[in-house]
Amino acid sequence: EMIHTPVAVLQLRQGDCDDQATLLAALLESVGMRMRFVAVGPTTRQFVHVFAEGFIPRCGWVAAETTERVPLGWRPSMRAQVIQEV
Repeated sequence: EMIHTPVAVLQLRQGDCDDQATLLAALLESVGMRMRFVAVGPTTRQFVHVFAEGFIPRCGWVAAETTERVPLGWRPSMRAQVIQEV
């Protein structure tokens, strides 16, 4: 699978979870927020979903799901593993 750049996601007006998480991380990093990616799946070697987390002072890391209509801070119930802080 290929992850699209944030510019490509905007141009295509679509993208899967990792594309959208990359776009969100780029946007929030551009205003100074620390971001990281979290992968979830049934095992630590098999991932089925990716979302971004932003660091908010006095709150810690807050999940930001981009493909489902869920509140800020919602996390999937599957095993999660931070895969990269950007």
